[in-house]
Amino acid sequence: MPSCSDTEYVSTENKNVMDMLFSVVVPGSSGLKSSLDEDDENDVRSIEVLLFDLDGKYTYQPLYSNVINTNPTDSKVKTFSVKIPEGNYNVVILANSRQSLANALSSISDGEEKSSVMEKLLLSNAGKWNTDPLSGGYVPIPMWGELTSLSVDGNTVINNPVNLVRMVSKIDVALTHVDATSKFVLESIRLYNYNNKGGIAPVSSNWNALQGKVTSPSVPASAQKPANASLNPLVYDEDAITTPGISSIGEIYTFEALAGSSSSLQDNTCLVIGGTYTGDAQPTYYRIDFTQTSSGTTTYLALLRNHHYKVNISEISGSGLATPTDAFNSRPVNIKAEIIQWNDALMSDVVFDGQYMLGVSAGEFSFPRDIQTASDENNTLAVTTDNPSGWTVDKIVDAQGNNINWVSLLSTSGTSVSSGSSGVISNLKVGLTENVSGLVRIGFIHLKAGRLTYIIKVTQDINSAIALSIKNTAGTRKITELIFAAPINTQPDAQQFKIKWVPESSSVTATHYVIGSTGLSLDVSSGLPSVGLQSSISDPSGEKLFTIQPPGISDSELLDNPFLVKISKIDFTVSNGTNNITESIFLRQSTYNIVFSNVSSSYWTNGNTYTFNVRSNAGWRIKAITENITTGSGSLLNLQASDNLKVGAVGSANTGTGTAVNFRVVGNAISVAGQVTVVFESTDSPKKFNDVTLVLNITNEYYPKAHKGWAGSNIYYDLVSGHLTFDDVGVTTHKTYQGVYFQGGSLYAISPIGAYSLATVLYPPLGGTTSNIEWSAIPYPITNVNSNPPSGKTNLDRAYLYEITNASTGVGDICRYLTEKGWAPPGKKWRMPTSNEFNDVSSYSIVGPFVSYTSTLADGTQSFDRGYNKLDTGSPFFPASGYRDTNNSLIQIGTNGMYWSSSANGVNSYAMTFANGNLITTNYELFRTLGFCVRCVVEE
Repeated sequence: MPSCSDTEYVSTENKNVMDMLFSVVVPGSSGLKSSLDEDDENDVRSIEVLLFDLDGKYTYQPLYSNVINTNPTDSKVKTFSVKIPEGNYNVVILANSRQSLANALSSISDGEEKSSVMEKLLLSNAGKWNTDPLSGGYVPIPMWGELTSLSVDGNTVINNPVNLVRMVSKIDVALTHVDATSKFVLESIRLYNYNNKGGIAPVSSNWNALQGKVTSPSVPASAQKPANASLNPLVYDEDAITTPGISSIGEIYTFEALAGSSSSLQDNTCLVIGGTYTGDAQPTYYRIDFTQTSSGTTTYLALLRNHHYKVNISEISGSGLATPTDAFNSRPVNIKAEIIQWNDALMSDVVFDGQYMLGVSAGEFSFPRDIQTASDENNTLAVTTDNPSGWTVDKIVDAQGNNINWVSLLSTSGTSVSSGSSGVISNLKVGLTENVSGLVRIGFIHLKAGRLTYIIKVTQDINSAIALSIKNTAGTRKITELIFAAPINTQPDAQQFKIKWVPESSSVTATHYVIGSTGLSLDVSSGLPSVGLQSSISDPSGEKLFTIQPPGISDSELLDNPFLVKISKIDFTVSNGTNNITESIFLRQSTYNIVFSNVSSSYWTNGNTYTFNVRSNAGWRIKAITENITTGSGSLLNLQASDNLKVGAVGSANTGTGTAVNFRVVGNAISVAGQVTVVFESTDSPKKFNDVTLVLNITNEYYPKAHKGWAGSNIYYDLVSGHLTFDDVGVTTHKTYQGVYFQGGSLYAISPIGAYSLATVLYPPLGGTTSNIEWSAIPYPITNVNSNPPSGKTNLDRAYLYEITNASTGVGDICRYLTEKGWAPPGKKWRMPTSNEFNDVSSYSIVGPFVSYTSTLADGTQSFDRGYNKLDTGSPFFPASGYRDTNNSLIQIGTNGMYWSSSANGVNSYAMTFANGNLITTNYELFRTLGFCVRCVVEE
């Protein structure tokens, strides 16, 4: 099992994390002391929290807490904190279940249904439950509880504790009547046909959330009973008989079991008790089934989690069977026993004297000054006992012991009650008169069952009741949040809630707050105030129904935030003149949307794999992909097995970086261009968003992303290595080099010295030097270039020369070519700048004054320290290197600078030029037969 700190949390991208304080209530019987006494039954040594979305899907890793604080006045109340990402959840809280969770965790997947997750949380035990907290292998009883529809944000406060439910059943056995104790000495108890496995939580269909109890056992499909049941019981004897000869209390805990039947006695979960009957020399044994008999009808009982089964043996009339096996294989003989069961969640306080129990559902009540009658809701009391004489009201007194008549016990029909029968649960009401004394008054109801006494404390205030609730229209469920979601531009369905308040004569103040940047728009018909305003609500019934239906979220509202969530908080406040209380409801509105990021304006047909990202707050699927060829023929895509731009590909909600979608375009297909249209649809039914179309422009024209830095020098010839090269970004060693010249789009460099002749040195693409080439014979592209730029681009953004780079023809992008040859600064891909990348004019500053130079170094390494600095990545300096005219003459050496771009138009190309006196010209269209310098940029 992985080790855990006091609280464990793994960071979650794009979500704030809140430190949430929870409180839980473990079921308890505060007066019942046993081998595994109440403090041990209430022991919580670890907390495990599972988060599910509101659709019941597992959403997040488990959260752990090892610091659990116990309320000093009530050991049943525990508090702990965990860090939870903001969001809306159904929360499952587990106690003492760390190992069971660790065993199942590897098989739990994100998005798995809650029912499936919970079915995997099992505990195995083929032996007796270890009830000694000081022994090795002791495990506190695992428990489970849930908190539904929890909204976690900066305003969340959890007011109501979560009730935990123990996963096991408890069985106590006692001789309860002289007809048993005078004739029999209890020496052993055997449990047969027990299950070896139990679920930490009940199956949802077996849980009544409203009443907080299980209705049927949840026995795992993999649970098994012992083979040869008659020979393999669990035996409780010696110290397990906690009151010698009389009873065993707090020793027998077992997993849930199905109810037995009279037709399958050998399969029923049952007990066999053993001991000595008066006059017998050897032990004798008696079978006891878990049954209850009423009006002559016997019903077999299931063993339910969180339930207590008290086996009261009232009479033993003769010897039993000679062996435990004989007793198991027979029906009960010569024994009279009664099974009393109760839900530990209902009977919160039980006292026990070793033979009998007296239990109540609450030990203390606090009321306002108002009358309490049988029709009220918060004054319910349940009482039960197994004492044969039943229970009675011994007295009702004040703190001084004086009898009082302002408090009484009533039946549910309103009649006075002073006693109750044995073996049944008496459902009662605490009745009060109005407190007009001007003083807080306290009374004590003394209940008696034989030797047992339980005292219930009743406090009545001098102030009237004050209460405020926000519930569903049926009034059966508390509501803290309403969530409105619909497609874009669609009004969500109306939702309702009801507030109920006391005193009914008071008005309720409603205040509308915005949480975050945007709140919900509420019209007058909602009955609620607009953002930032208050309204007064009154009704003689003390109830008010609200219908909320905000307008749909529009496209324009999503421009800044495609996943806009509007949040309003409505505070309702009521006062009784002395005190006031406030209850809040959060209203959240969102729309389902799908957007795309990292989408390029165009994709060049270069055979590369590209990626864009799909961001959505709902599941999506690629519905259709179509290609529209606008130039040439063939296909635009060359999808690989690893690509997921395919019909049927799906993605889940991801509003952060999004889900990556990969695709490969065709390569070396400069004659093919067009659009790929991709249609995305919602995977939900009904659809959460309408179909959305993304168009990918596939072009045979290259429009690169912005460069990542200028080279540190012009292109020059390296005499040592014997080829053209240039310096890396930020290297200033050769920043003033004049550089060699190129005709527009040529891969042949030209010496910058002297009048051009057949003797002029050229630097061919393959390296070294050459000569004896006419100026007009130097290769350069003569194609008439027309561009079809994508949206947002022009031909000035096109890297035309990059597209046509070809050593065999001697034309193209010299920077790309030097990269491919390995002659450019390593670790980067280089290209010539587009025309627009020379912009803007204001980024240049002159380094002057300009003076005329005479070039003397054919390799372009002569230093020219006059020119222009450019404020851009790499901080390039452009020397005033001059140029060769169309008639091949050297022009303006030292006073002008001419630099080719890779952009073209018609039969011309674009360049950046400058002259003395801050005369900078960009996007200058010139003849390609001119000889200019080249400065490279980093492509990637």
